[in-house]
Amino acid sequence: MRLIVLVGPIASGKSTVALALADAIDERCAVVDLDDVYFAQRPPPRSWKPAREVHATLVRAWFDVGVSTVIAHGPLGVAEEWAELAAAVPDGVVVTRVLLHTTFDVAFERVQADPTRLFSKDEAFLRSVYEVFASQDFVPCDLTFDTSSTAVDEIVAAILAARG
Repeated sequence: MRLIVLVGPIASGKSTVALALADAIDERCAVVDLDDVYFAQRPPPRSWKPAREVHATLVRAWFDVGVSTVIAHGPLGVAEEWAELAAAVPDGVVVTRVLLHTTFDVAFERVQADPTRLFSKDEAFLRSVYEVFASQDFVPCDLTFDTSSTAVDEIVAAILAARG
């Protein structure tokens, strides 16, 4: 069993890479987006802590029902964010952590072109997210990609090659 965790800031390509990776995997797999879990909370205000706990439970549940590969993505870069998911990973699961990043300008262009984006379309909000991202001390990742200069298919191929 394998867990592939994609981390990075808003519009770094986590969802795009996750879906392309799932399409390229030749076995039963599941994609679990932490952002989807977070935004499922109604009504606002929302909280990241319970969202991370539910996300970790979903990841674990996919392994429990026999899925061999789970692709989890979202803001899971720093120790506190990673802890709930790490605690839920069953023994024997091989974890590959992948950091995706891009420039603020590319991210801003991406969110402006995406009609599903809400808060991230606000330039000041997105800039603050990128400033925080740049200042964080991340849990080490196995692979790192700049999605402004690396094509999705290249990233997928590298992740697949790294998983053996």
